[in-house]
Formats: sequence, structure tokens, C-alpha cells
Amino acid sequence: MAFEDPGRVFAVSEELKRHMVAEGFSDGRVDVVYNGIEIGACVTPEERAAARAELGFPAKALVVGSVARLDPVKNLSLLLQAHAFAPRIASGCARRARWLRTGTGGARG
Repeated sequence: MAFEDPGRVFAVSEELKRHMVAEGFSDGRVDVVYNGIEIGACVTPEERAAARAELGFPAKALVVGSVARLDPVKNLSLLLQAHAFAPRIASGCARRARWLRTGTGGARG
């Protein structure tokens, strides 16, 4: 099967662009279009405390999470496995850690 050679290709970060160039793409043909969102203003300590309380998280808990499209390619199960393993290798904050994920997609469940 033959494919037409695209004039330009796009990466979502400079790091990905460097990888693509290392794999043989011409540097001049790879543009970066960042895949991001406006994160808005920083939250206040009071807002942070209120959010933790609403979620039932202790004030001192380490919150680890992901905001992403829930898709197997993201391998979010690895994040969950790491969360489950953390208390075995560390004490203190790892024992108080909470995992949070949010997003939509085929792997939602």
C-alpha cells in the first residue's frame, strides 16, 4: 500500500518533535501544536481545603491524579498500580496518598 508523503507533520511538544526528527522526519517539516488547556488562576489555600473536604481527602494527603482522555493508550492503569504499590515502599505521605482521575473516553469505568 502506498501513502502520499505529507508536506507537514505535527507534534504536541518539543520533546516529541525531537523524537520524530531522530526517527527520520525532516526538522523543517515538523511543527509543534501544543495540546493543552487554559488552567486558569491558581486556587487559594481555602479553595484547596474545601475541595479536599468535598472529596473526603485528609488535609495532609498527597493527591496524585490525571486529567486526561480515558483511553488505553494513556496507560492510566500503570498510575493505579504505582499508587497501590507506594505504601509498600514508603511511609509517611505515601501512606496518606489518594488517587484521583477525571476525564471521558472508552476506558471510563
